[in-house]
Amino acid sequence: MSSVEGSAETTQVHLLHALELGGRQSMVEIFVQAGSAIVQLVAGLQNNRTAFREAILRRSRELSSPSPGDDLIDPLTDRELEILSYLPSRFTNSEMAQRCYVSVNTIKTHMTHIYRKLGVANRNGAIRRAQEMGLL
Repeated sequence: MSSVEGSAETTQVHLLHALELGGRQSMVEIFVQAGSAIVQLVAGLQNNRTAFREAILRRSRELSSPSPGDDLIDPLTDRELEILSYLPSRFTNSEMAQRCYVSVNTIKTHMTHIYRKLGVANRNGAIRRAQEMGLL
């Protein structure tokens, strides 16, 4: 056996031990934060399909995939996202203002910003674009 094969086997033994210890305390984040090299090693353990291993791989995928709306040059604020979520309900501006405890003019200002950021001209366009982007 070459020293490279021995080294790979030793690495795998240590990794399996670390997974066993980490799994006892559900230390998923530690493995994910250790970096892509460690996550790749965990993924390569085809004979160790434990729930803990799967949790590490799932969390790694979550962190590496873009969030909805990440492709916007000017991202929507939390308040704009809240108002955007009301658009499909067909609430009036007045009803949205009451729900958000702001004036109707403030709702109109937020709507203008939402339309501009999404690159649309109206409420229907905003709903359609937000659904395409996974924001709704």
